Amino acid sequence: LQVPFDARFSYDDEHNILFLNFSELKVKSSDIIERGLENIRAIVEPLGHKVYAVVNYDGFELDPEYEDAYLQSVEDMGRKYFHGVTRFTTSAFMRAKLGEQLGKRGVAPHIFESEEETKSAVRDTLPRT
Repeated sequence: LQVPFDARFSYDDEHNILFLNFSELKVKSSDIIERGLENIRAIVEPLGHKVYAVVNYDGFELDPEYEDAYLQSVEDMGRKYFHGVTRFTTSAFMRAKLGEQLGKRGVAPHIFESEEETKSAVRDTLPRT
């Protein structure tokens, strides 16, 4: 079953982490990119501070026609809203491809093989007081 789009975005206030569940998401239009950006803005802007992000890319598909627009949005959101981003996917191909494309844009990819590894990478963040 597909996860409803708006349910793919959840914020953990205690640890200041935004979870983005892009599992099985197919990006085949600029509309889906813009809806994602709107969801991120709606969560982070009212907080008044940057957050950490954890992104699930398992089964993620990005249409080549929208690759530049998507990667530009990743770069822009990262700079504006995130202290850091960790990503995971079990697909070695996706880790390599996404890592290469993000690296070309000067974005640290931080792509792991499992959700557990990804969460471990952000566990050093302290709960906000």
